[in-house]
Amino acid sequence: MSDLLAVAERAADAGAEFAIERFRRDVAVETKSTAMDLVTEVDRRAQDRIVDVVREHDPDATIVAEEDDFRKTVPDRGEAG
Repeated sequence: MSDLLAVAERAADAGAEFAIERFRRDVAVETKSTAMDLVTEVDRRAQDRIVDVVREHDPDATIVAEEDDFRKTVPDRGEAG
């Protein structure tokens, strides 16, 4: 298995483990840009776990993610940030 695939699997497992622990529990739901654009603390914290695993492997990796202050679009090429 390639190194990047192993990192991706560890990251996915970390986010999933957190989300599963909170499955079917009461969570606060917030709206972002519209009433249909919802987010929970579970969403944010699961994403944080995923990003942490990626950053452990490559602290300079470009992260494109939905929540918080991450990039929202994929760079055309090799940008860091």
